[in-house]
Amino acid sequence: MARNKRHNFKSFSSLKRNENSLETPKLFIVACEGEKTEPNYLNALFDYLKRDHKIAQGSFVIAGHQHSDPCGVLEDLLSAPEYSDLFDEKWIVIDRDEVMVTKKGSSGHTKENFCKATSTAKDLGVGVAWSNPCFELWFVLHFNYRNTACARKEMQDIALKLLIEKGILKSSSSIGDMKSTRDLFDSLLLYKETAIKNAKRLMQDKENEKPEDCNPGTRFHMLVEHLEKTIKKLK
Repeated sequence: MARNKRHNFKSFSSLKRNENSLETPKLFIVACEGEKTEPNYLNALFDYLKRDHKIAQGSFVIAGHQHSDPCGVLEDLLSAPEYSDLFDEKWIVIDRDEVMVTKKGSSGHTKENFCKATSTAKDLGVGVAWSNPCFELWFVLHFNYRNTACARKEMQDIALKLLIEKGILKSSSSIGDMKSTRDLFDSLLLYKETAIKNAKRLMQDKENEKPEDCNPGTRFHMLVEHLEKTIKKLK
């Protein structure tokens, strides 16, 4: 089991439905492909909402990380403890990460794996916050609109350069540092609305492209917006 920060399933005992309540908090469970980057960002987002008393303790859980491919991530979600039946919103966060062959070998996911994960999730009513080529596109969209295709490594390099230029990361930082930094959400908070706006524009420009072919493209903003809709209901 990965050592990512996780919110305790036991806290759900305090979130039983109150029939007399006009509004009840939605319960989210998310499984992530990345072991650090996406969970760090999402946990920081949750903590920010919790500090402002805009979301209830225990209403957001990241499933245990066992797999790093799209179908495996869906399996992580579906194999979460029996408490998963309590969740109103179930999501997976995955990357297209097309297979690339290099001198050191190959890495990435097959098209079949990605497509099977997205189609199966849809059949099960699971939300898919996919990114193509990778999650770091979401970081880039906080600062720039980009609709030019590129490989995962190039997108990660662009994101790292932007975060260094903005003073969010040190000039000596590496992609590994970017992936493991826990407070990126707090640093990017002021640019969040720009990221959502750019992501929506990007998806409008590529509305006729399938997720597996939509490079660059992302639906991560949809997960963020679903959380924000819950916030508005709780105000």
